Amino acid sequence: MKYDTQTRRQRAEDLTSEVMQYLGAREVAKIFREGGPDYGTEPVKRPDVLGIISDDPENGITSKTIIKAAVNSDAAFTVLLLMVLQWAEESIGSPNDKGPERYKRAVIAETNHLAFDWLDREIIQRQFDIVQERTYDHPSHYAREIALKQIVTREYKVDNYDSRLRLWDELISFTRYTVKVEYEITEPDGTCHERSHQGLYWHQSQTKLNNQRLGTLRRTNNAEVDSNPDKQGENRLDVLDMTITPELRYTNLEPLIDTEWLVYSL
Repeated sequence: MKYDTQTRRQRAEDLTSEVMQYLGAREVAKIFREGGPDYGTEPVKRPDVLGIISDDPENGITSKTIIKAAVNSDAAFTVLLLMVLQWAEESIGSPNDKGPERYKRAVIAETNHLAFDWLDREIIQRQFDIVQERTYDHPSHYAREIALKQIVTREYKVDNYDSRLRLWDELISFTRYTVKVEYEITEPDGTCHERSHQGLYWHQSQTKLNNQRLGTLRRTNNAEVDSNPDKQGENRLDVLDMTITPELRYTNLEPLIDTEWLVYSL
């Protein structure tokens, strides 16, 4: 991580302050020496840094030692940062486990817990990374990103109006459908199995949902259709009946409303 010397030292001090609320200096030094598999970091390799964090009982390791190591070693600095980010991530919890309002409150609570503005931004960026790693196939995925953008707008005056508008357009286009399907699976020896399934699904297009459910039925029943014989399923799928009924539009909007223009598209 490239920072100017003064910034690097200040951030090393900030990270050390956070980490040493929970771990002793010798524990941190050991993680530096051995790497942090829980955090995906490599051991410190610089000989001069290894010297100051050695496990020699006569080596007096203090917070100043940890700061010095983090200033002079990218590996040491990175493990401190990733420790703080992972602890914050665990405290916030998985975005999938919370609705947008609870998720937003959890992120704000965690950033309020920290004393350093730059670390708040790192935590929020990590949440953006987590949210954006998912395929956006459910309204809650858009809602969580809107919630994060609202936080950075409020806290840091970031202008993301246009991107929030695009996310809103996607979010409010979702409808929940009831899908009922009756089908037969025929094995190569002619054995036929009658099956049925019913479920609730969010989607932006009824036609695409129909194709998606058909694709899922083929994959889960070894009945794929493909021009490549190696990818062709062994079984045959025959859909006897499929009904897709719209139930409701996405309505969990109140926690996210922050601009008057929303009404134009409701």
